[in-house]
Amino acid sequence: MKNIKKTNEFYEEQLSKLFKIEKIEKGFSQKYYIKGIKSKNMTGTFERYRLDNEYELSIFKLDGKMKETLNNPPISTNFVEIMYCLNGKYTFTSNFVKEKKTYSFKKGDIIIHRAVNGIKKYEIETEDLYMISIDVYLDEMISNFSKMKNRKKADEWKEKILNILKRDEVYFIKTNEEIENISREIENISINGINEYLSFKSKVFQFIILILNLQFNSIETEEIISENAKKILEKYQISELPNIKDLCKIMKISRYQLQRAFKNAEGVEIVKYLRKKKMEYAKTMLLTTTKSILEISNEVGYDNPSKFSETFKNYFGMLPNKYRKMHYIDLL
Repeated sequence: MKNIKKTNEFYEEQLSKLFKIEKIEKGFSQKYYIKGIKSKNMTGTFERYRLDNEYELSIFKLDGKMKETLNNPPISTNFVEIMYCLNGKYTFTSNFVKEKKTYSFKKGDIIIHRAVNGIKKYEIETEDLYMISIDVYLDEMISNFSKMKNRKKADEWKEKILNILKRDEVYFIKTNEEIENISREIENISINGINEYLSFKSKVFQFIILILNLQFNSIETEEIISENAKKILEKYQISELPNIKDLCKIMKISRYQLQRAFKNAEGVEIVKYLRKKKMEYAKTMLLTTTKSILEISNEVGYDNPSKFSETFKNYFGMLPNKYRKMHYIDLL
């Protein structure tokens, strides 16, 4: 429970700096009635539920607008943060791996983020926000799973989580009817005793699994899209490779779907993947044929040989003519 205790103390300290607060202790949660200090029109409630040492849930109901810079909680463990927007808007900006990025989501959006305490501060903007947020402490959850008789299954689940949810990456998914229904049950449940608490905990765990499974299915779909795209491209000569627009028509998917799926599955943008294929082909032509630079340039889809030469140099460190002179294989 150390992580949760530290986190609760931290959030209470943060709240007191930003809001005038009235705290009500409940058996299994703390509820804060808040009114903005800087953002004077901001009012609402913030409720946190302790659910063993594996995860905790917060429900935000904030009326009005707010823009603040916050500190991240001092957590020394792997955790996955799941945020589900039931209404309003939420925008946050953080430095992930030394790169500043801004993310926005609205009603029906779900954000999943796995972090390892690498971010000290982040900026947020909210407008009439109604949100469920869950912190899943992976180390504790996996440790408990490992006590199961079937240790292999627990280890497989751990690997799946860690492989799919890359550290310091943010994933967006859309809600579905099943998630919407269980979120309503969570927000409306009244906890007056141990039976209600156990029911609530079960609902929250079900909510987590539904969202993680949705993400797993999304990743698997992206891998299928990526593999199909590569198989289609392999059927074409380099000089006849379809552009992104035509490839989307062949696959009957949107440009956004293709680009997102390929980047997530392969770790590289499809445009860069195609460009590399063309440059590798051009290198082979330089070393094994007597074709001119202009001919090779046209063959890999460059109307401007200067642009081709510049791109080639970016990949291989020298211009095509120089590369040929240094490595040319005389086949005649």
